[in-house]
Amino acid sequence: MSLPNPGMVFTAFDPLPAASLNDIVANVEALAAGTGLDINSISASKLSDSAITLGYAQITTTISTTSTSFVAAPGLSKTVTIPDGGRNVEITVFVYALSNIIAGSISIIDLWDGSVGTGTEIQRAQVTSSTNAAGVAVTMVSFVSSPAAGSKTYSVGYRATANSTSINCGATFPAFILIKLV
Repeated sequence: MSLPNPGMVFTAFDPLPAASLNDIVANVEALAAGTGLDINSISASKLSDSAITLGYAQITTTISTTSTSFVAAPGLSKTVTIPDGGRNVEITVFVYALSNIIAGSISIIDLWDGSVGTGTEIQRAQVTSSTNAAGVAVTMVSFVSSPAAGSKTYSVGYRATANSTSINCGATFPAFILIKLV
């Protein structure tokens, strides 16, 4: 929305009629309520980081599973509040190394809107270990077009097709999920 009374012009020291004063008050009230600015009328450089970053979670300890069904990656889930205004959301998942203990085995990682296994799968990546326990870096970037305002949980799941799959990480190379407005 824009200001209720855009394009107002004033001349210094001229008295304002009551109707102009009422228009000024309506504009101020619209700004205070957050309805007086068009979507994307403020450039990103003018916003604080917290106005763009909705949530971040990381793990620094390697986790593993032998499950052939998707399981939640502990610590790689984040509940965020999507603000009004129809902004899009970008979700980045980074894993230093996704690996399987046996060469030729496939490891799969995915991103879910909601809980792993019961929510909606947004994106999936898979790697094949070239040698025993060989890891491959995975970066998934997902775009969610204008999700509904309110509370939303994004979760990372992973699974093995055989043997044991690991999300390898550490203090200086964490695995993470980052959710931001774009």
